[in-house]
Amino acid sequence: MFGLLMDVVYVAEIVIGLGLLIFIHELGHFLMAKRNGVRVEAFSLGMGPILWKRTWGETEYRISAIPLGGYVKMAGENIGDPRTGKPDELTSKNAWQRLQIFSAGALMNLIIAFPIAMLAFWAGLYVHVPEIAIPGPAEAAGGMKPGDVIVEIDGRPVERFEQYRMEMIGRSQGSIVPVKVMRKGESQPIELKIPQSGSDRHAMTTPLQTTVAAVRERSPAWEAGLRPKDVIVRIEDPEKGGRVDVYTAAQILEILKGAPDRKIAFFVKREKEAGERKIEVMMPAKREVSWPEDARMMEAVVKAVSAGSPADVDYEGQSFLAEGDKVVQIGDTPIRHWKDLKTVVERSAAVPLAVTRERDGGRAAKEIVPAYNPLGKGMLGIVPLPTKTIVEVAEDSWYYEKGLRSGDRVEAVDDEKGVLTSGEVGVQDIFKLRPGRASIRVQIERDGKMITLEVKGREGPVGDIEGLGLGAAGAQIAIELNMRFSRWSVGEAARDAIREPVRITQLTFQTLGKLVFGQESVKNLSGVVGIFQASFLHARLGLGNLLFLLLVITVNLGVFNLLPIPVLDGGHVLLLGIEKLRGAPPSPRFIERFQVVGVVFLLALIVLTLYNDFSRILRG
Repeated sequence: MFGLLMDVVYVAEIVIGLGLLIFIHELGHFLMAKRNGVRVEAFSLGMGPILWKRTWGETEYRISAIPLGGYVKMAGENIGDPRTGKPDELTSKNAWQRLQIFSAGALMNLIIAFPIAMLAFWAGLYVHVPEIAIPGPAEAAGGMKPGDVIVEIDGRPVERFEQYRMEMIGRSQGSIVPVKVMRKGESQPIELKIPQSGSDRHAMTTPLQTTVAAVRERSPAWEAGLRPKDVIVRIEDPEKGGRVDVYTAAQILEILKGAPDRKIAFFVKREKEAGERKIEVMMPAKREVSWPEDARMMEAVVKAVSAGSPADVDYEGQSFLAEGDKVVQIGDTPIRHWKDLKTVVERSAAVPLAVTRERDGGRAAKEIVPAYNPLGKGMLGIVPLPTKTIVEVAEDSWYYEKGLRSGDRVEAVDDEKGVLTSGEVGVQDIFKLRPGRASIRVQIERDGKMITLEVKGREGPVGDIEGLGLGAAGAQIAIELNMRFSRWSVGEAARDAIREPVRITQLTFQTLGKLVFGQESVKNLSGVVGIFQASFLHARLGLGNLLFLLLVITVNLGVFNLLPIPVLDGGHVLLLGIEKLRGAPPSPRFIERFQVVGVVFLLALIVLTLYNDFSRILRG
């Protein structure tokens, strides 16, 4: 109940915050209209049905039902408004006066950014530490490694991961960016080349994810001393070779699941404590039935390429691997099946590899630098196509014992409900996890005959994450990104409140420029759903984080509204420019068509951003 109440509070904060930004924008138009003697017929706080209104002087002041912004109705503002030639109408004002009125809203958004920034820094922010868990493709190619701490970009100090992300997104394609990292206590200079694929590749660079999000009380982990907000630095499993540094939740999960009924040790850092704390616990076990993946059985044929991955777009902006391509060689190693491909790539993170593909009977080779996957191993960013032919079944394998042989064609496999399903099935369908099932049927074609085999799952002990106390609803393990709380003094907040809005404004213009010249994908744009989603996450972190996001939004509102797009403030400014060049205002017909173009553009933009937002949600 308390959680639901807090969610309501967060939503209220978001609505008030976003509404205030839009209201401030309209207030700018209102104040400048009054200053220049334009009659303001109505000024509303909020949108939609009017809840309350009162007239003072020439203006009707309103409070409307939807607390998202407001609006200003000026005399002579719209094309259809009667023109009487009175001096208090908008159209009666000279170009300089109208320019002030039209641009005031956007300028107010930019001006309000400075006090918002100061309040955000003074309230304090939860920020991601600039220690890297997974370097993205561009970073891996430049020599960045898991565990590196970013300390400088192009000579500027870095104190939080968000600074790095903003710096890299704003850089133009092909440029070289000097970055300094700390690696095992030593300063290490590296150079990163900005790729052709826009910010997708930098979005794949993630900070450390080793903070305990939740520990169930009276669980083995709790009794051993593990607590929420503990930062796991390394894990010791004596039977698996001692201590291992960890950077991601995936690494922690893999270690714990692989240590059933064994004593392990967490080495954690705790806020306000010097050094590391060692926490030993017996890893509980549970029995699990699985059909272990045997990559030797799968053809090295590509089904899909992840956006922004090493295999997606290279530094020249060309895709090399695509659906249906067969990888036949990497370096000097012939590729017989997916296991050969995995073996070479996983041991070659950040090492250039000559990848040879086969497509339509022809072959081509390209050097690709594998990035890091969440387990710290090399990856190209491709997934295998579910082909039907089993490449190899080794005599010592689980599946040889169950009757499968090299060259068999998979025609049908039991689904989760035990129904033998044919059609678009392949070798990979054998390996799917089927909770509650002990065996499955696999129908194969061998030497022209159809054979149905019963393939039992392999049962064995695995580490029980829920039993340990680190299970999370809807997730495999309760581990989250590492964050720290930073609060600025009044002097520091004032200093950074001047710098940050300027940096965000620069980044906004840089990003717009990259969009115009095709250096940034429109798929990265967010709409109202994405903004609300991000606002909710920031609101849950704290007031400072919500204020910082409002800072970003108000700068973007200011910049976007000044663009020469019909209907927006910048569109009105453009019409003023046309008027000055012609010596007379454009015709009402031209203005009407001009505004129709703007409405169509904005509607298309809304549809595009909503599509992007929901696509991200569906991808998880």
